[in-house]
Amino acid sequence: DVNECLSDPCDPRGSYNCIQLTNSYRCECRTGYTGQRCDKVFDGCKGRPCRNGGTCAVASNTPHGFICRCPPGFTGSSCEYDSRSCGSLNCKNGGTCVSGHLGPRCL
Repeated sequence: DVNECLSDPCDPRGSYNCIQLTNSYRCECRTGYTGQRCDKVFDGCKGRPCRNGGTCAVASNTPHGFICRCPPGFTGSSCEYDSRSCGSLNCKNGGTCVSGHLGPRCL
């Protein structure tokens, strides 16, 4: 069995480790990179993940590769919650009111 990792098949910019498998290898990609060799930059904003007028920023240090900047009245990782419909609902202990398909609630 040949150790394929010895030939450095992984892109050093996008990979932090090469794992030898049986007759193969696997590159472990850094956040923001993808592909068998971790040589493709992943643009987390490409699929337009932010909703309700939120703006997307690529953030390679986050699990999904992006962060959303939400407009006033919206919260959530993709600006999916409308906090304006919370009305008089006051969340305790630092909770945030969000409005989902089941109505307003505290997170």
